[in-house]
Amino acid sequence: MKVTVATSERIEPRAIPHTPCPLVQPDPYRVPIPTSRPATISRGVLADGLGTVTAGMLGTVGINSSPSAVGLSGATGVTSRRVAYAIGAIFLALAFLPKVAGVLSIIPRPVIGAALVFAACFVFVNGIQIITSRLLDTRRTFVIGLAFLTGIAVDLLPGYFANVPAQLQPLVSSSLVLGMCTAVLLNLAFRLGVRKTERLVIDPHAVDLAGIDAFMESRGAAWGARRDVIDRASFNLQQSVETIVQSCVQQGPLTVEASFDEFSLDVRVAYTGAALELPERRPSNEEIMASEEGERRLAGFMLRRYADRVTATHKAGRSTLLFHFDH
Repeated sequence: MKVTVATSERIEPRAIPHTPCPLVQPDPYRVPIPTSRPATISRGVLADGLGTVTAGMLGTVGINSSPSAVGLSGATGVTSRRVAYAIGAIFLALAFLPKVAGVLSIIPRPVIGAALVFAACFVFVNGIQIITSRLLDTRRTFVIGLAFLTGIAVDLLPGYFANVPAQLQPLVSSSLVLGMCTAVLLNLAFRLGVRKTERLVIDPHAVDLAGIDAFMESRGAAWGARRDVIDRASFNLQQSVETIVQSCVQQGPLTVEASFDEFSLDVRVAYTGAALELPERRPSNEEIMASEEGERRLAGFMLRRYADRVTATHKAGRSTLLFHFDH
């Protein structure tokens, strides 16, 4: 049995070529560009954890990323590791020069307060931006709202929590701790009943692009996925379906499966019919204008570029396109 597989991974964003084919030539604003690298975030979290473990083994206080440093980075736009190396060297030198370090203790409180307010504003806004970057359904809206309310209640109604058992006082004595615990517990509870894989059947004779977009939007909200990733996947899926229907002689409906976790989104399109070619090289203008085959190859070339990784398989008359999006 013959099986053909083609795999591609996008290394860096490239300019979209100008072509006469409207099907595969989207407006620039309709193709969001990914702005995060999960691998970098994972390495940062790993380094933070290793630093805390090392501090515990040395019998000192655990270390963590400073919230004020995050706000300062957002305000200045400086995130270079070279700055971190320089600051680390300064702190190391201060450890052997306690009198010099003591100078920091005489900074006037109004100055410290102003710096704290400045950094806190950016930390707060960055947090709001992270929340709004995700699609939110009713469940997740309730989680965020109730977590904020319980955290604020600790400061506004301190007497309400005075009669809480002593064992639970550490949890309710701090607005930050109570709000965080509320959000974590509700998030875990509301994950129940939410499927990580959803399926959609598309009739090739009545393709509903708005329905495809609504499917991805609703699933993204239930998963709490980033809006830019869902927008890319939705646009890619619409273009894929249109290309398959117009360019491939398929038999029967198209089956779409979308699978999500916190690190990736996979969209699989399966149909019975000829495989869609996904060339690595863009066909020339002469090839595109000469025949419909050139247009199909251009469509496959563009679809390859929309996702972070693309895999195409054809087996026993059944073709499958798998689009992988980093989250």
